[in-house]
Amino acid sequence: MLRDILGGQKKRVLVVLILCLLALTIPIIILYFYLTTDIQSSNIADFQINGPVNEQSILGFGTNASNANDGNFIENNSFESLVYRQNLIVDSGDQRKMKIGMPNDPELGVYPQDFFVGAKATVLNIDENGQRRVKKTGTVRNYLTDQIDNFYLAELPPDMPDKITWQTISNYNRKILIGGSGGNILIFNSLSDSALTRVPSRQTITGIIPYNETFLALDIAGNIFELDTEQNWIFIYSVEQLKLTEKTKHSTLTENSEIIYTNNQNQDDENSEESSDRIDFSNPGISWLSAASKRDSNGNWQYMLVGENGHYVFADNEIVLHDQIEDAKNINAVISNDSGFYLVGDDNFASFTNNGKNFRILEFPVTADWQTISSRGKEILFAGNQGQVVISNDGLVYKSLANKDFREISLRHSTSSKDHTLVFNPNFISGCILSNEQLLLADDQGLLYYSDNKGADWIDGDIFLDGVQANLDFDNQDENQINLIQRITSGQLIATNTNGQVFYALMGLSVELNDALENGVYQNGDLIQIEQLSEEPIFEINQKNPKNLLGEWFVSDCQAVEVQTYERAPGQGRGALKIDLSNSNNPVDELCGIYSDNIKQIDKTNDFTILQDLDISLSEQINTERVFNYELWAKSDQKVEINLSFANLNIGLEPVTDTIEGDWKKYHGVIVVPKNSVTEDTIPAFKMSFIGEGNVYLDNISVKPASHNLSEFHATLDEKIVGGSIIRMDFVKIGDGRYPSESWLDSNTSQSFFYQEENEIELLDQNNLVKSMEYCKTLRSNPWLVINSQANNLELKHLMQYLFGSESETYGELRLEHGAINRYNDVFDQIYFEINDSHGILVNDMQKKSYVDWVVNTLKETPEYSQIKNKLIFVDGMEYKDNVFTSNADFHASDLTLSETINNFSDYEDYENSLYELFPRDINKSINARSEFIRSMQLKNNDLRLADLIISSLSMLGEGKDATLLDINLSQMDLEDDFASCFFELGKLLHGKNLLSVDSKLEQDKVCAFAYGKNSEVVIVLINISDETVNTQISNMDLEGFVELEYDAKGNLIGDNEIKNNIKLHSVLPGYVKILYGETNGQ
Repeated sequence: MLRDILGGQKKRVLVVLILCLLALTIPIIILYFYLTTDIQSSNIADFQINGPVNEQSILGFGTNASNANDGNFIENNSFESLVYRQNLIVDSGDQRKMKIGMPNDPELGVYPQDFFVGAKATVLNIDENGQRRVKKTGTVRNYLTDQIDNFYLAELPPDMPDKITWQTISNYNRKILIGGSGGNILIFNSLSDSALTRVPSRQTITGIIPYNETFLALDIAGNIFELDTEQNWIFIYSVEQLKLTEKTKHSTLTENSEIIYTNNQNQDDENSEESSDRIDFSNPGISWLSAASKRDSNGNWQYMLVGENGHYVFADNEIVLHDQIEDAKNINAVISNDSGFYLVGDDNFASFTNNGKNFRILEFPVTADWQTISSRGKEILFAGNQGQVVISNDGLVYKSLANKDFREISLRHSTSSKDHTLVFNPNFISGCILSNEQLLLADDQGLLYYSDNKGADWIDGDIFLDGVQANLDFDNQDENQINLIQRITSGQLIATNTNGQVFYALMGLSVELNDALENGVYQNGDLIQIEQLSEEPIFEINQKNPKNLLGEWFVSDCQAVEVQTYERAPGQGRGALKIDLSNSNNPVDELCGIYSDNIKQIDKTNDFTILQDLDISLSEQINTERVFNYELWAKSDQKVEINLSFANLNIGLEPVTDTIEGDWKKYHGVIVVPKNSVTEDTIPAFKMSFIGEGNVYLDNISVKPASHNLSEFHATLDEKIVGGSIIRMDFVKIGDGRYPSESWLDSNTSQSFFYQEENEIELLDQNNLVKSMEYCKTLRSNPWLVINSQANNLELKHLMQYLFGSESETYGELRLEHGAINRYNDVFDQIYFEINDSHGILVNDMQKKSYVDWVVNTLKETPEYSQIKNKLIFVDGMEYKDNVFTSNADFHASDLTLSETINNFSDYEDYENSLYELFPRDINKSINARSEFIRSMQLKNNDLRLADLIISSLSMLGEGKDATLLDINLSQMDLEDDFASCFFELGKLLHGKNLLSVDSKLEQDKVCAFAYGKNSEVVIVLINISDETVNTQISNMDLEGFVELEYDAKGNLIGDNEIKNNIKLHSVLPGYVKILYGETNGQ
């Protein structure tokens, strides 16, 4: 019975349990049913996916890879020549010669004599529509600078006083200043735009010098004034306040300082506001006669002032020193060059100093009262009374240019003057050195003397003034005498006369190629492109810290090495290093830099050594990697032993030994380095030493961690974050003036080499085009190539043949040799050519548009184009001031910066609207349409979320805007690296698909949805831009079997799942992005 009772209780309990279970499961079943059917709740973002918006295919997202290399530790690894280019506009010409307005000289000097003789040259004709046609190619036979044109009268301000006596000329940063009597200073921003200024003292200006990016003016009483931004002269100090032989700090100069006046100046009291405060000397005091300034190799300024009785001032940015030379002779002039300051004066005084303390007497072969100095680079010209002239090519050896021609010209002129005073030997008061052995001198009669053979012969220089003198109406031409002449670095010759007028001659450049034009003549508007190579920098390197010149090679004897181009390894670039081991047994304890002439101390050795400091950022790799592979190409005419090792380690390292013998051959091996062998404060280096005799040649040296494949091409970005559907390869330089033409096919490996602009030098990387295209092939990305604004016709034709030409053609065969298997039109779906002007060579919108059209037309005219025209996309990468895109390119490309978060739909609309302000308008389309690519997008706010990047990117794909590519520059910030995984995964999923219409029954302000499809394939992107979690659904599509990728706000992939059981609810957290992709099974 007890069993029956218990049995009944169990049944009741079971029933209760069943009822409870039903009570729990029924709501769950209802909820499940609710979640898997159309959900109409206002708390859930409901979207429906419909048909394509248009037929335009999305090209996807890509990478803007601005840097790439093969992982080589060695810079300047192939000993390439430096390239120097000029792009010049022809003014006039005939069948043989072109005349060109003189290009601006670099501030540090000029190109060496005949430097461009033998250079490659291409002359282009540009028609009225901007189309370019090659007119002539060849080499330069003659390159003659400073060809003097006729003088012209400069337009002066209407408030100019009469008959100012001009004393000094200065120029800097395209400004020309001329100072003279009455404290007057003319300022020319151009020779047709002048302004008259005056210093407060109203005393004769005897010196104007550039200093700290402005100008200082010296008057005859020793007052110093500085030009401010409003073109006013501000009094700084007077030399009278400086105690003799004592140094004074610049910071104290303005204390208790007042303007000093001399009583031998004819002051106009009406114009002298300070006349009541004037200090007059019964003894006139010291007259200050000249000034000069220079900037040293570290960019620091110095200046000197000189005057009567041997007084001088030497100053830099910190101190001013007033002192007096022992002889107490009048110092009439001072000038500077890179070496220091040259001073000349009465009684044959001539001296040099580079610090204002130590002076070296200059030993001239003749004596005179020296009145004037001129310099050009290292050349110095001295002139004085009695017709005496001395010249030096280096500031060390001096040669007299005294010549009978001086007497003949002077006598001829003086006998024709009204006062009939015979002058046998002229008194020279001004002069200048021009290029191509040209010299000009002016004497106190106002007569010019000209030589075109460095003083061997002289003629009357007034021939250059005939045109302008004939237009001057003076009763007495003898009063209209030249008293000052000077060449300025902007390419003009400036002269003044005793009537206060200013003249200028536009000096020209004459270029002649190796043979004449077959038809026609060179004419105004023709463009000549000149390219010359040099094995070493032609200008002195100006480095803040030259010891840190990355890529510098230090060698035992600079005289025994030569960077040359006639012997080089096959397929390894244009240059190689030659080492002469004839005197290699001499012990050395220091190495010299072959580019910068710097010195590096080493332990004494008898072996000939070459060494390169490595980038300090490689220290960590050297400390963690143990095994390194090396490769180099070498040849020698005798047997030579070579030892290779790392230097500057904290432990001794046994070098690896190899033997070089015979013709060019690739040598390779392994170097083992103990871990943690580089200390924090040490710069590691790579060293090679040689034992033997004869000549040895080196080329293309490579040192890499053994974990890198020696022949593998690496981008500087990790392969995990590089890719997408397109890679913009800005690291392959085409038409870039800093690189030799066609340098993209010089070698089958990466190279780095030096480029010099004026006196700044930098290390550039260049990569072989085929290796770069193969890299795109490996990543399954289409290539985007960049053509800069200095490409020529031949380079473009060879580019097309190299990429797409038959293997039987020269460049098609070279493509095979460099590792390509097929022509690239058989490899890629699309190939992009962007035409831009990244260095600002083209000056206006018309030039930019014309250049784009010329490149497009030139490429279309090649035989290869007809086979690949459906795969080429032309992109105009110019920045237009008028913001209108009119070229024949298919698209325009812009850069974007994303700095603001997008937190709601209003922010999103503001962002979209701002794009229309940025993108240039395509006049062939409606006002709301833009044919735009985004070639680079930079993220400038560390608070940006993945949602901000993705919604910004997708907003530019498809409907209305025709913006079909966003490529992102991942080399700028770590933030972008974090977002790369999602960005490139999405880019590949979207490639080739069409934008689909996405509708929502309710207005959405927190989450955005985008959809793309092709046939049955669909990609859906859900982006939460709010700060709340949002539930979403796609109510009209069965997503079972789709893949769901979930990325957090920082770009991390946190979910990768297959959707099962047709679950439609998708929760998206703040800043998160979800990607749903799959096939719709016929929906």
